[in-house]
Amino acid sequence: MSAHRARLTGFSLLEVILALAILLGALAVLGEVARATLRNAQIARDQSRAQLLCESKLAEILAGISPAEAVQDALFEDEDDADWRYSVDLQPADFEGLVAVRVRVGVGVAVGVGVLVGVGVAVGVAV
Repeated sequence: MSAHRARLTGFSLLEVILALAILLGALAVLGEVARATLRNAQIARDQSRAQLLCESKLAEILAGISPAEAVQDALFEDEDDADWRYSVDLQPADFEGLVAVRVRVGVGVAVGVGVLVGVGVAVGVAV
């Protein structure tokens, strides 16, 4: 009777293998969720940075620090933003002597390639 009781109290090899398979599957799913979360956090960080850079460049143009002229794929002067590029497009506004300024900011080889995230528009820049 004691041999029969000892046999019933432990786990079988099949139960242990099944439990390990479930554990490994759950860890794989959690790893993918963590990877996706990290990637989404990086995208959000890049979008926030691009928006700040875009607003900063637009404010420089509006304040007269930077000239209101068309620029394509220019680098930011700050070394922290060495990978970031911006483009400035000018279009005539409805009123004489004013232009609409559009600033686009991106990271990568060129604006529009890689992550294009920041776009700002201001109307009322005197030329």
